Amino acid sequence: MKFTEGAFKEWGYQVAKDEFGDITVTETELYDNYDGKLPAGKILIKDRIADAMFQQMVLDPFNRMLDAIGIGQLNLDGSIQLEMSLF
Repeated sequence: MKFTEGAFKEWGYQVAKDEFGDITVTETELYDNYDGKLPAGKILIKDRIADAMFQQMVLDPFNRMLDAIGIGQLNLDGSIQLEMSLF
């Protein structure tokens, strides 16, 4: 994993925890704390390599695997921009 990709991942997890910690659950927390069952009212945070995510969407389009997608972008001036799309 490239440094910037890892940095975006860590930054995304930190934003989710800081801003939405009461409604989000990571996959690690899901299996460690909830026996793999998503509690009602919680949003599961999954991080995937884009190729694998899009492949799964093509192969199984009716599987509701995501409700939103967030994409980070590092700009030339050093600023970070996050785009979020809801489905």
